[in-house]
Amino acid sequence: MHAPISSYAKRNYLTEKFPPVGDTYISSSEPLINYGNQEKNYLWTSQSKEYRILLAFKVKNIPDEAILSDVLLTINWFYLPSRIVVNLYLISSFNESEVFWKNSPPFSSKIGSFNVTEEESGPSKWNITSVVNNNGYYYFGLSTSTSTTVHASIWAKEGTFGFSPKIEITYYTEDTDIPGFFLFITLLAIITLIGLRKKLKK
Repeated sequence: MHAPISSYAKRNYLTEKFPPVGDTYISSSEPLINYGNQEKNYLWTSQSKEYRILLAFKVKNIPDEAILSDVLLTINWFYLPSRIVVNLYLISSFNESEVFWKNSPPFSSKIGSFNVTEEESGPSKWNITSVVNNNGYYYFGLSTSTSTTVHASIWAKEGTFGFSPKIEITYYTEDTDIPGFFLFITLLAIITLIGLRKKLKK
């Protein structure tokens, strides 16, 4: 999805949204319990336990010739504390109905950390263009770390319709557009050639 840009091309921008195909949270204090059917997913950190969130998405129907200009992970919060730092990871595949703390994929490939506060209006939008570059499955992990107890929650795909996390992809394709000047030159050359042929026939 990375192609050379023509000097005379018209860009057609489109945005596609992809809800999760799987999501859940996992708990260090209940390491063998699966929470894949809950309406909300939880982040939590304290001295005694930690909750993490796992998200799975399937990106599809993006044209092979498309060039991705912006890819955002959108999170709608159900509950936010006054401030929380969210760590975002690219993780390996998981099954939302079978994953729990003990068999969770490792949170080792960190994309970034984001400061989120309750004063923010609307959902959080995080740029993930660096890791989403084609059709296929993508898996993400969310965690938080702090010296004090803090927790937050987000809507899951089983929750309120339209409020689950989603990937938003803005991309463009190119239509070759020959400028009028070149059309004029081409027509002029054709007319000149016709005139020369007429002169040669005389």
